[in-house]
Amino acid sequence: MPRCPNCGNRVKEEHSYCGQCGYPLAAVDDDADKIPPAGTAASRQGFLSGRSLQYLVDVRNGEQVLDPETVGYSNLSRDVGAGLADFAKVALISDVNLLALVLDNSSDADVLSEDVDQLNRWQAQERMMWMGLLQVPKLYDRAFGTEWDDEFSERLEELSGKAVEFFEEERDRS
Repeated sequence: MPRCPNCGNRVKEEHSYCGQCGYPLAAVDDDADKIPPAGTAASRQGFLSGRSLQYLVDVRNGEQVLDPETVGYSNLSRDVGAGLADFAKVALISDVNLLALVLDNSSDADVLSEDVDQLNRWQAQERMMWMGLLQVPKLYDRAFGTEWDDEFSERLEELSGKAVEFFEEERDRS
């Protein structure tokens, strides 16, 4: 197994960044005809850096632990802080509707119900966008020890029912 040239940590060949120190392991080709590998910072538009994404993958796969003493955790903390600061700027505009922004960025509502293995790269990214929106209440509850997620789920179910009724009425009028 190869080692990071910066800190000596063992890394997998498919890693783009060292999960320990965040050192970039492979240069991303900026050639417009080529799409960089998924999970690298250049292939995405989110606020997490490639090294934070690699750290999360490693934690999820059991290769690392979520440890505040590691560089990976420090990078993740910095990235999430920057993302929250960006959200604060969005929240300053009272007319901004988060759901409307997500809908404007969505081209295929079926990505949530389709088999994940059948999605192309862009559909998978769109699915993750929707999943992220739906995870916000859970993250809020974990941070503040609340149960807002339950209320959110009930409200979402109620709104979904109303949307179905609306579309059925529209279909019947046609």
